[in-house]
Amino acid sequence: MDIKKEIRDLNKKGGKLTEEGHYSEAIRFYEQARGIAEQYLEVTDDVRLAVLHNLGDTYIRNGEYMKAQAILENLLSVMRKHPETHNLSLADTLSSLGHCYLFQSKYVDATSLVEECLLIQQKHLPANDVDMASTMRILGECFMKQNKLSDAERLLRHSLEIRKSAHTEDHPDLASVHFTLGQCLNLQGKVSESIKLMTDCVRMSKSSLHHEHPDVGKG
Repeated sequence: MDIKKEIRDLNKKGGKLTEEGHYSEAIRFYEQARGIAEQYLEVTDDVRLAVLHNLGDTYIRNGEYMKAQAILENLLSVMRKHPETHNLSLADTLSSLGHCYLFQSKYVDATSLVEECLLIQQKHLPANDVDMASTMRILGECFMKQNKLSDAERLLRHSLEIRKSAHTEDHPDLASVHFTLGQCLNLQGKVSESIKLMTDCVRMSKSSLHHEHPDVGKG
């Protein structure tokens, strides 16, 4: 039996369900893959690390933050102990755990991790990479929650510029930046621009996501 192929197949099934917004179903596949990976693979194996990251990320999407935190903190500990791990994999884990902390209102801890993630990405990715745009959006949210609104606005506008150059007009990732930047501008009293961005966000979300997807209507 090819253990890694079995794990990858389960991981792929979980990924497809996650894309469709079926997070609880995806978690079942990821947990099955995790059980096999933890039984047969070394703690630093890339296949095992990928499953744990996807599982933690999907628990976040499903609102199960404590479960996500436990998985991602353990994953980050492994990566820090083994510097041979790819830098961008470390960046992904920092971003996901930072996002998890953000949802739990642990803003200082979240900011520290996401800033570290962005520094790694700036060293290894092109300046217009969409992963870096995602990190800027999360960091912008962290700053916004701490009332550092000018810093938040700068990052969110930069994130939006990258997204516009990379995605179609109604892409859901573009909509998410519109929403967050709209919130930031509203807090600064820039109401007219905020309303425009929020309106665009609603239109993009309805256009790009299936009407039953859990992200439609969020906000």
